Amino acid sequence: MSPKAIVISIVVLLAVSIATPVMVHAPVEGVIVYSVVLFVVTGIVPIIIWAFGRFRARNAIVPIVVWGGFLFLSSAVALLAVNFGPMLDKIMADPEMKKGYIASLKKSCIDRNGNLASAATVAAQCDCEATRMANELRFSEMMDALKGKQDRGLQQKVKDIVAQCQRAAQR
Repeated sequence: MSPKAIVISIVVLLAVSIATPVMVHAPVEGVIVYSVVLFVVTGIVPIIIWAFGRFRARNAIVPIVVWGGFLFLSSAVALLAVNFGPMLDKIMADPEMKKGYIASLKKSCIDRNGNLASAATVAAQCDCEATRMANELRFSEMMDALKGKQDRGLQQKVKDIVAQCQRAAQR
């Protein structure tokens, strides 16, 4: 590999490491930090490999290909992680999937609250909560809540749904 090809390859890798945080909608100040970290971290092992070849131009092809592979995988994982929530939301919008989701939410609610009131009251409350949560909250929001993310807007939505369903079930 010629020195010119090495420089061009490294510039392309740097461009990919800059493009990745831009594609995942990182904040502007995070783009530079994320790009540098991605570029350096994915390049550590290939540079060590190249060092064993004494940084000769003819020994650069394997490390640069490995570097590109690491960078590609890191970029793909970052893009999938960012787009995973919206993809799940689209999947869960399917009526058949939503029906199963509601049944699962209802069963979980009944298992959790089964001994707090009469079976009919718990069933009515859980049916209301499961249906409203499936219809009013995005699936990614539910996953965030289960992971313990502290989003006040989401917490308030869930509290409102639970309170309204409790009142409706007790009538």
